[in-house]
Amino acid sequence: RREWAYATAFCFAILSGLFFYCFALDVAQLESAKERACPASVSCEFGRYSATAVFDFICGLVPLVYLVWQFVIKHNKSRVVQPKKFKPEDVPMHIPGLYEGVEHDMAKQEPPPIRPTLGVEVVEMEHPDTRELCLTVINVTKGGCYEEAGGRIGDILLYWGNVPIRCKADFAQVMSRAAINSKVNVKVLRTEIVPEFEGDPEGRVVSETVGFQVVLKAAPT
Repeated sequence: RREWAYATAFCFAILSGLFFYCFALDVAQLESAKERACPASVSCEFGRYSATAVFDFICGLVPLVYLVWQFVIKHNKSRVVQPKKFKPEDVPMHIPGLYEGVEHDMAKQEPPPIRPTLGVEVVEMEHPDTRELCLTVINVTKGGCYEEAGGRIGDILLYWGNVPIRCKADFAQVMSRAAINSKVNVKVLRTEIVPEFEGDPEGRVVSETVGFQVVLKAAPT
């Protein structure tokens, strides 16, 4: 950006002026030294300029040369290229052949198969009696196939047909093999509180194995 170049040029100009000022002081001191008497037994020879004066002159000249090259010579050759203006209608909305391969591949893809759903939410828990890992139903979909078959919240899944269910991996495996409208015999462990007499506030905890048949349905879309 040109703003930084101008700031640099200003600093170089001050630097060049300082060196030329030092050069002028060196020359004045040399002229003053010529007027002094040379001590006895000493040969004095005064030059017009000393090494210090020459160094100050060169240091002041270098920034000046840079400023001339940057802002006189190079500046005349610099130019700003304006971006080309275009209209929205000049931009092609469709490039022939760009999406032909993609469209062809998408046409060949088959839709994913529709999987059945049991209509439950399960979680792995510890069995209350055996202390082993088991799968417990914590939520039942209203109107789902599990509710229609008589399933309840709190059921512990034991068997899916003849396959024992111990964890989510077992449940996911049998569900992946199931088909829509297929019938599966499910066994669960159900725990209920049965009052021993009318008005019993606590009741008696009863656990029993319950079996029922589930007709699997497609997942709602």
